Amino acid sequence: MADLRQRRIAAERAFLETLLQLNPGRLEFDSWQTERDTDIVRVRLLDTPATLLDGSVSLAHALRLNFPAYFPAVPIEAFLDVPVLHPNVHPENGFICLWESHAAGDTIVQALLQTQRVITGKLSNPYPEHVMQSLSQPPVPLPYIPLAIPQDETRASFTRPIHRLSPIQ
Repeated sequence: MADLRQRRIAAERAFLETLLQLNPGRLEFDSWQTERDTDIVRVRLLDTPATLLDGSVSLAHALRLNFPAYFPAVPIEAFLDVPVLHPNVHPENGFICLWESHAAGDTIVQALLQTQRVITGKLSNPYPEHVMQSLSQPPVPLPYIPLAIPQDETRASFTRPIHRLSPIQ
């Protein structure tokens, strides 16, 4: 019988497959690998504007999602290949602070939706332990369309509300 992590990883793969089907041209799959008990997923978010460190705006973002060995007891980690201008994104390694607090029920769906909200400047976590870039002004929120998720009875098991970071005013 599969352990909790194995069952959750199988569910995360199914969630990603559904997201890919619902978002052609907006989400692209690159790879899913397992290295030293960590599942590493590479995807590309398309049509999601974010300000890069040089001030230019990019619509496409290569993203790495790590499911650590003790997932779901520890959170999914997200990294951008090219960091963006945002206080919750590390300017050197592209780590994105997605969670103010971790919940074992967080899925790849929340991770991708939260990534969109953070990199477009819609959300920011002002607490010092989550700030990795000191900005004189918060990033200007950019308009975007969130990834589509199922709108039927399976939605409740697919995602749960995420409102843990503060909206940028």
